[in-house]
Amino acid sequence: MGTDLLIYNIKKIYAHLDNRPLCGNDMEKVEEIEDAYIAIKDGKILAAGKSPAAISAKEKIDAKGMIAILCDVYTLE
Repeated sequence: MGTDLLIYNIKKIYAHLDNRPLCGNDMEKVEEIEDAYIAIKDGKILAAGKSPAAISAKEKIDAKGMIAILCDVYTLE
């Protein structure tokens, strides 16, 4: 997978990784992923999850154990 930006060494990501808008009780289902990464291409999140062995990227950022929270701005209440 080739990306523009790879953020790696993320201690934990908290996110809804479902590819659909959420509402009601589904909004309580937040995933916690340890030792994670976020891959970005053309300004959009291409992938996020448990850190893979290798991803090629034009630019890489070491998150140095920081925490990331991914929010879907289209999630409905």
